[in-house]
Amino acid sequence: SRLGAEEYGLISLAVAVSSFISTIAILGMKSGILRYASFYLGKKDMKSVKGSILSGLKISIPVSIIMCLFLFAFSKPIALIIFRNEKIIPLLKILAFMIPFLAINENITSAFISFKKVGYVTLIREIIERIIKFIITFILIYMGFGLIGATYAILITTIISSILLVLLLNKKVFNLFDKKIKPKSYTKEIFFFSLPLLFNEFLYLLVKWSDVVTIGIFKGAEQTGIYNIALPTAGLLILVPTALMALFIPIMHSLYGQNNLKEIKKLSKRTTKWLFLFNFPLFILLFLFSKDII
Repeated sequence: SRLGAEEYGLISLAVAVSSFISTIAILGMKSGILRYASFYLGKKDMKSVKGSILSGLKISIPVSIIMCLFLFAFSKPIALIIFRNEKIIPLLKILAFMIPFLAINENITSAFISFKKVGYVTLIREIIERIIKFIITFILIYMGFGLIGATYAILITTIISSILLVLLLNKKVFNLFDKKIKPKSYTKEIFFFSLPLLFNEFLYLLVKWSDVVTIGIFKGAEQTGIYNIALPTAGLLILVPTALMALFIPIMHSLYGQNNLKEIKKLSKRTTKWLFLFNFPLFILLFLFSKDII
């Protein structure tokens, strides 16, 4: 609201591009960590749990650094050829440095979910991260940094969030640096399990960002900014499913590790019922009072 529709559209397009590239950089490792760590946690094999998490990080962090350098180096042709707007160039250069931290962020989040400690993830990513982002954005815009300041706020917040997640995981859930637990390497297994899921992640991003990018290409940054006000508001509908699925997936992996198919069937039915009961009233609220909410 302080930057205006055009500048908000510019930052939305920069975030869309960096999100596409960071997804490639992560290589679907977050799904691999979630699967293997949950599976071996169900078997009480802590060496394999540690090895699963570290194997995913060892693959995605080097690739994310390479993709960071790629985006930084090619930010100008991306901005000029795709969006025909040179104002996006500095934003892409700033957000390029966010990619390695996003890789850490996503993979450590999967580790938390594997241990069914979703509360810590919610605390960091949905509460503390948003408060920090708001404060830093407010300060930088108030100091006159404008669009560049808002972009730096995204980068700084991602870095802080990643550091907090790593510290909290080691302090409260599972110490990755505990030398007493010798990790078993699953680099090859996780890589081949996760790689096909990269295409699933990429298709999800196409669904999430293709409309924003298309509007940016054909209608410009201002129309993108207006559209991107309505989009995340409607996106409130995925809050409850995301929260429930964050618990559902690791529990399912653990039950599968115990070969408890009866409980898997019961849990699937119960989760589907909860999704409908929580989400349908929210849909009605957004649909009937959309003008007032905006």
